[in-house]
Amino acid sequence: MKYAENILELVGNTPLVKINRLNPNPLVTILAKLEYLNPGGSVKDRIAKAMIEGAEKSGKLKKGGMIVEATSGNTGISLAMAAAVKGYRTIFTQPNWMSQKKAVLFEALGAEVKRCETAVAIGDARSYKSTAKRIAKENGAFLTDQYSNPDNPRAHYEGTGPEIWRDTDGKLDYIVIGIGTGGTAGGVVKFLKEKNSGIKFVAPDPIGSIYSGKPAPFFLEGIGHVFMPENVHLDMVDEFVRLQSKEAIEMARKLTKFEGILAGPTSGAAMYAAIEIAKRLKKKATIVAVFPDSGERYTDYLYNEDFEVPAIPKHETKKGFATQLLHSGHKEFKEKRGLVSPIHRSATYTFANVDEAAKIFRGDNKEIDNRSKYVYARGNHPNQRELELLITGLEHGTDAIAFSSGMAAIATLAQTVLSQGDEVVASNVIYGESFRLYGELVPKWGVKTTFVDITDIAQVKKAITKKTKLLHIETPTNPLLTIADIEQLSNITKEAGVLFVVDNTFITPYLQQPLVLGADVVVASTTKYLSGHNDALGGIVVARDQKLILDIWGTLFVTGAVIDPQAAWLIQRGMKTLPLRMEKHCANAHAAAKYLAKHSKVKVVHYPGLLTHPQHDLARKQMNGFGGVLSFEIEGGIEKGKIFANSMKLFSLAVSLGAVESLVNHPASMTHSMIPRDQRLKSGITDGLIRFSVGIEDTEDIIADIEQAMEKI
Repeated sequence: MKYAENILELVGNTPLVKINRLNPNPLVTILAKLEYLNPGGSVKDRIAKAMIEGAEKSGKLKKGGMIVEATSGNTGISLAMAAAVKGYRTIFTQPNWMSQKKAVLFEALGAEVKRCETAVAIGDARSYKSTAKRIAKENGAFLTDQYSNPDNPRAHYEGTGPEIWRDTDGKLDYIVIGIGTGGTAGGVVKFLKEKNSGIKFVAPDPIGSIYSGKPAPFFLEGIGHVFMPENVHLDMVDEFVRLQSKEAIEMARKLTKFEGILAGPTSGAAMYAAIEIAKRLKKKATIVAVFPDSGERYTDYLYNEDFEVPAIPKHETKKGFATQLLHSGHKEFKEKRGLVSPIHRSATYTFANVDEAAKIFRGDNKEIDNRSKYVYARGNHPNQRELELLITGLEHGTDAIAFSSGMAAIATLAQTVLSQGDEVVASNVIYGESFRLYGELVPKWGVKTTFVDITDIAQVKKAITKKTKLLHIETPTNPLLTIADIEQLSNITKEAGVLFVVDNTFITPYLQQPLVLGADVVVASTTKYLSGHNDALGGIVVARDQKLILDIWGTLFVTGAVIDPQAAWLIQRGMKTLPLRMEKHCANAHAAAKYLAKHSKVKVVHYPGLLTHPQHDLARKQMNGFGGVLSFEIEGGIEKGKIFANSMKLFSLAVSLGAVESLVNHPASMTHSMIPRDQRLKSGITDGLIRFSVGIEDTEDIIADIEQAMEKI
């Protein structure tokens, strides 16, 4: 009889299989080494076995001992499998964004799982690496630490590498391996290059991994890192092929559809790199790509085009938000123990005596104290002040000024900050009236405005001069939903001494807090999501610098663009349901975006919640949700765009956004019609572009209305 003594004896000797339909070059042979055919379902079986055997040999692991590992998933499954065979206890720490399916497998294999904060530095005590070290130390356990354990690359030097050499008869020209923890690449490449130094090592690397670029958010488990593992040796890499997370996922789907290989995202990344190399080769060559694991462990998103990848923001905005929103009111605004503050309609306010009035007018009080000394409602009043303090807290600012509209807020800020000879840098895709302010009105003051693509950091840097006083952006932008990297831009503005202003209207502090991410000032139209009911007009400026707020307040006294007491009261009332509304807005918008993305009459959908959005990974890091606004381009240009917009029934044809009702806008013929066509097209606002502000109606009714309007074009 022929059988294995236990499951661990089946680790290794995985097959090579030829790639056929996806191979773009008949001169090239592409072979995939299917590591997911290991018994534990991944390449990590090799290192789990090797690390445990190494610890047993060195005495670090004794009978009945404990194994602790910081794992992104597959290593934990392999260690748990080996531990189950050998009788060890296992505890794994895992980043909270990793596949929940893997955590379930951990537990099924008898392991304990500790899910840890993702949005912290790797050296932070809360990170999954630091937590693993602490648990191991407290329990006297063996910390496998695949990132630095020499048995990791040794397993591949003694196993995977020799197998590839044997099965190809030594006739290979390229080896493609995602770097990951460094073990597979380190061991395999070291062995192969010792056999033939001419073999080229190609490493697929997600945009955002520090291996071939600057750190940024990305969504690939087990490939690329935001820290440098000890087992990684970048000097071995002959070429990096950089790719976005979505490209790896799309390639994994293609491997399943066209080759019958259930490939995981990391395997998709390896295949993507292999194809890129094959495309440019002019002579016969053999490429071997290591496929680390199977797509079966990623079914929640890999084969489900409707899956919404959860946001994993660097800064959590939702925690405690609703409680703060409802219970941070100031007692000074309550009267006779009323739960709700009254509307203060008085235009003027009395003084206790002449001396008090004299102190206020002479400025004997501290300037900040005068913010709550009411004299004349053109400058301030109780409803205004209560709203200002509420939004200041939610945005994590120092103070705020409430205005009669969002544009009043933006314009008053500009009037306060800018003088003749100054310069402004602004996003080339912004709200139409903001564009007019900086493009037409500000130049009349003797101020130059340069419009830039805010996603092009080099262009932003070039536009900033010694005369630049202000950088104004929206993120997401209106109406293309482009995402600006707030942290990166804040680093540039701080170095240049430029005031950094972010319009947060589209996303609200519930989903994004620009001041926390590095901005100096947040502006918003409180008419939109904050109020949420299309019944109150208002705007807000929130800043970290108290002096700036006081300067803006001085300008407000002159211009008189103060918010009406009833409008301030209505906005504050509307804000009480902001978290509930934003969750429904986001869910409905995402459903609409998914429907439109599959429609034959739609060219492109702009929504950061879709994997196909070019800045999806950045949105996941920076935002705690993707918002309720989306835009898309339909076939047929401006006439079809008009017909579609006019045909909607549930969606109201209107400007503005952020209310409970769904709205449709055709920018080319409405909000952006004042922008010259050639300039509009350069900004990506095409003739057939449609913008939705998706409301909180029933999802199926929203989809039905889109469907019936599509039938009209």
